[in-house]
Amino acid sequence: LTLRVINDISYLDLHTDLCSRCNLFIYLIENIPVDIEKVKTDADFAVGDAVRITSGSFENFMAKVSAVDAEKNRVTVLAEMFGGDETPVELGFDEIEKI
Repeated sequence: LTLRVINDISYLDLHTDLCSRCNLFIYLIENIPVDIEKVKTDADFAVGDAVRITSGSFENFMAKVSAVDAEKNRVTVLAEMFGGDETPVELGFDEIEKI
């Protein structure tokens, strides 16, 4: 293994064959503990619901739900822009709240 730092970015070079790299990758995935942040998974949003965007570039914008993807915990909303235009934005359930 070789650790290289170029422009403050670390690179790990593996001087092994592809199979060994795959085995190392699988080992790391299976054995490194990861904290998983729980996100809102309730599909309590429906098309037509009025919502407020709570994070990101459109934070505090009002919007209307235009599509719900419960499997991916995502919604598409029409965000009300200045001048009354509506822009479609795809967001996670945890990025909006009903108003």
